[in-house]
Amino acid sequence: MILDNLQDLINIDIDGDDFEDKCIDFLLNEKQFISFADGLSNIMGNPQKPANHLTKLLRNHDLSNPSDQTIRKWFNSDSRPNYDPQHRDNIFKICFALQLSIEETEQFLKEVYLDHGLNFRDIKDIAYYIALKKGESYQMAQNYLNELSNVPHTTTDKTLPTKTLHAEIKSLATFDEVKQYVLEHGNNMSKYNVTASKTIDKLLEVILVTSEDATLLRNPNDTTDITSFTSIFAKILFVDAQNEAVISTAKALNDRIEKQKVQSIKFFLSTLIMLDPQSSQVKSTNKNKEIINELYRNFPDAKSISTILENSPKSKEQIKASKTLISFSRMRKPLILLHFYKYWSDRYIECSTTQNIDTYEYFDDIEDIVEDYTEDIDNFLNDSGMPMLSSHNPYDKIFILCSYQSNPLQFFSALISCIFI
Repeated sequence: MILDNLQDLINIDIDGDDFEDKCIDFLLNEKQFISFADGLSNIMGNPQKPANHLTKLLRNHDLSNPSDQTIRKWFNSDSRPNYDPQHRDNIFKICFALQLSIEETEQFLKEVYLDHGLNFRDIKDIAYYIALKKGESYQMAQNYLNELSNVPHTTTDKTLPTKTLHAEIKSLATFDEVKQYVLEHGNNMSKYNVTASKTIDKLLEVILVTSEDATLLRNPNDTTDITSFTSIFAKILFVDAQNEAVISTAKALNDRIEKQKVQSIKFFLSTLIMLDPQSSQVKSTNKNKEIINELYRNFPDAKSISTILENSPKSKEQIKASKTLISFSRMRKPLILLHFYKYWSDRYIECSTTQNIDTYEYFDDIEDIVEDYTEDIDNFLNDSGMPMLSSHNPYDKIFILCSYQSNPLQFFSALISCIFI
């Protein structure tokens, strides 16, 4: 995922007068971000009157929704569809009306609608997949959905990873084979985000400050060093609080450690991000508001991550009873953020331990750094049943940009302050 304007992205000076402009220009790069209206128009072949063209196609396929008013709104403003089941269903209606292939549908969902692709834990998406694969209509997909919804599920404790579920369903040749598969593995169709939520739980276990570490942070002794702590965040706090080069920052950090609950998710996020995005506002800009709003949507905060943990299944019984409680975006965004923090903290700690703060000495050049990070995060997201990083997604681009910097964690905090007030 090496980008063309590489030299403009390396080691941007966070104290420079052009810092905010450079970051915002990169995030708002319309060559990589496709507005919903433009993406939809492109896939239709850029007709002269795209709203009228789409409406006609939908009505020719006996599809009354999306409404004429909704379609005109997409093309006449910066609005885009919401990410609820009803609007996602409308997106599939468009895919059927345009007679898109499976590959084109996946691309449209991910790069234009900015949502997840086909999700085979959802019976509805399985029905859509079968009909799209066979070049059939939306109405035929509804027939498949009715049949699959009435298939009884064989009781089994076996939970399949999302990527296994996708691979096995894609290998089936006929609808009867799919029905048989749903019969045998239907219990998996209601287990949304099990792997992802457990992964977030495990990441926080190694990141957040333990009670023992909290005590040691507040009362270090002469022998205390970075190896005295077990949690990643505690190690970072200790190094930063001891940093005499930024004594004012160190003093402020020590004051916060003394007064606040350092074990909490809220303290971790407030230290990393320096603010609470969900109680903040997006900075006003004359540039593409659609992109800025996409950055803001479901940005991870303490409440949303706590909700994930509260609903994370811990036992076979809880896994069996789990439902669609957390949206795709609310699950994927904290996964990326927490992986980012752990990945770069591990390297920062390694540098601090060896008294070598220059992260780049571990790589031949900047391209190696970016490739190493993106390969690691892509494998991590794939294992969690989530799509890989995309330069078309404004949120993902935050982490791509940070990976080009000598101190990605510090740069991340400064970058977020550019977006929110």
